[in-house]
Amino acid sequence: PLTIRGSGQVVDGGMPEGGGFPIIHFTEGASLDISNLEFAGNGGYSIEAQGGSKGIYVQIPDDREGIVSVKLTNVTVRDTGYNGVHITDCQGVDQDEIDDCGAGAGAGDEGGSDASIQLQMTGVLIDGAGFGRQDGDGVRVDDRGPGHIGLAMTNSIIQFVGGDGMELDEGGIGDVVINVRNSLFDNNGNYCDATLDWETLDPACNDDGDPDVDDAFDIDEAGLGKIVGLVANVDLIENFDEGLDFDTQ
Repeated sequence: PLTIRGSGQVVDGGMPEGGGFPIIHFTEGASLDISNLEFAGNGGYSIEAQGGSKGIYVQIPDDREGIVSVKLTNVTVRDTGYNGVHITDCQGVDQDEIDDCGAGAGAGDEGGSDASIQLQMTGVLIDGAGFGRQDGDGVRVDDRGPGHIGLAMTNSIIQFVGGDGMELDEGGIGDVVINVRNSLFDNNGNYCDATLDWETLDPACNDDGDPDVDDAFDIDEAGLGKIVGLVANVDLIENFDEGLDFDTQ
């Protein structure tokens, strides 16, 4: 397990020409505990100015078992071009294949570990992520093996994200269990800006002839599991598609 305790410092992930690397990248699936830090990308991204990468990126290898715990306390992630926080056990030959696996595609042949993923967010701010490319979420968790996804979120804000504010994508046989309280999802989902020539700027925005805007909080349960839990004292304001979009297949 890895613990990183800050005292309010900013980890500057800005790079020339927008960069292509996560601000901080964990590759071996260790449990992670980060507190009192801010992770900042370049910002200024849009469908007309694409680029950038992820903020906090946790990759889980296919031989991982047990529980991978990611705990974020008083953490800010802002202005990243792609996902603000991404936790995944998707496997692939390259990064594009891994990212496509977790893009709301549900169950497939992308591999996955036996581990469950537990995300705890307390006093977290995700702000301005996901405007550097289509389907850049504020927080994304992907599980493709038999494990579960668990989310405990309180006193947190996800706002002005290009893709979904929060996406939990369970493509295996596990459940999605959530406890979300006293939080805000505000103005998420507008990377595919309908006021612009979005079909020319990014063909990936085409959703049967309409711009593919996204949700505040999206859960995709594509395996044999179920979605259970609680959402209480949560404000969902001016998000561009559904506020809560919870689907089973």
